[in-house]
Amino acid sequence: MTLDDTNRELGEILRTLSPEQLRFVAARMYERTDAAGARAAKLPPSTVYGWDNKAAVDLAVQLAQLDGVNVACERLKRLLDKAVDVLDDEMDGKGRNAKRLDAAIEVLDRVMGKAVQRIDQHTDNAGELVVKFVYEDSESVAEAATLDDAEELD
Repeated sequence: MTLDDTNRELGEILRTLSPEQLRFVAARMYERTDAAGARAAKLPPSTVYGWDNKAAVDLAVQLAQLDGVNVACERLKRLLDKAVDVLDDEMDGKGRNAKRLDAAIEVLDRVMGKAVQRIDQHTDNAGELVVKFVYEDSESVAEAATLDDAEELD
């Protein structure tokens, strides 16, 4: 089985899991037992052992241990709706938590990519580029003296 096949199979399984199961898979990747993984995911071990699709969850853990990035990506995708709700609240003037807004923007940027911000630059110098150095301490001035014709930079 190639890495692409593994990633594809893991992605298919992850899409079928509940948010609690995703949390468990993410935690279980770093724990030695299901009970420890359950505690790390803040779930009772009895809940984990009682899942009807426990075999699928176990396979997801095995595959995720090979590539944990897929689990994190799936969890981020599932946060998109919440992130959009936070933006919606902000647009309606209901937003009151700057940290929550920052978190929502971070989720949107990570899943959807940052918005492109264009900068228009215009010059009257017809392509001429002038570089000036400003030195604030005496050591920098001494270094500038080693440049050929440092005076021409002014």
